[in-house]
This record gives sequence, C-alpha cells and structure tokens, in this order.
Amino acid sequence: MVFSQVTGLAVLGVGVWLTVDESILKVVDFVVTDQSTLFRGTAILLIVIGSIVVVVSILGFVGAIIEHRILLTIVSRILPDR
Repeated sequence: MVFSQVTGLAVLGVGVWLTVDESILKVVDFVVTDQSTLFRGTAILLIVIGSIVVVVSILGFVGAIIEHRILLTIVSRILPDR
C-alpha cells in the first residue's frame, strides 16, 4: 500500500510540475503544431491518474488499519482481481 501511495504522489507531483513550469515547453520539442495543448492535456491526465491512485490507496490503507468493511469492499470493487 505504501508503494502505491508513493507512486501516486510521484505521478501527481510530475503532473503538477508540468502544469506549473512553463519553461519545460521550451525544452520539449514535439512534432505536433499545437504542443501547448497536448502537453497541458498530458499533465492534467497525470494529475487525475495520480489523484485516483492516492485516493484508492488511502481508502485501502485506512480500511485495513481500522478493519472497516465498507472501505475494504469499495477498494476491492475498484481494484481488478488478480
């Protein structure tokens, strides 16, 4: 669980960094003509994915610690079966 929280926070952090730092557009040179829109969309996607991973991981962590059946059921429904 801790690994997924750290990974989710890292993805979230990279997405926020790409959104906030405007100088990164000068470094990255895409073939696409409107690179700003593509780059901003990718950054927002990283923020959304990182947020979802962090929320699900925290729900599972808290549910396991306090043995809350509903939280564990929610997490088991969200995560795919192995």
